[in-house]
Amino acid sequence: TIEGHHSDQEAGFEKDLLRILYSSKSHIPLSESDITALLQQSRKYNQSHNIKGILCYSATDFLQVVEGPETVVLKLYQHILHDPRHHECKL
Repeated sequence: TIEGHHSDQEAGFEKDLLRILYSSKSHIPLSESDITALLQQSRKYNQSHNIKGILCYSATDFLQVVEGPETVVLKLYQHILHDPRHHECKL
């Protein structure tokens, strides 16, 4: 679902923000160390690209909300679609 698409020029933020919600599945359950590594990598990338969000994971299911500059969020979602840890992605 593409929830929020708005502009906020007055506050000095990125002009085009986009919020998406997607679900996906993992082929195999991820270990705690896999999740920790994924979170560390994601936090580093997200901070440097002004992306905010929340990731929920249980057994083999992901649910994530991502918000940030429109072009960056779309590029990130394309990366997720090609990530072998994800399949059955639904926006």
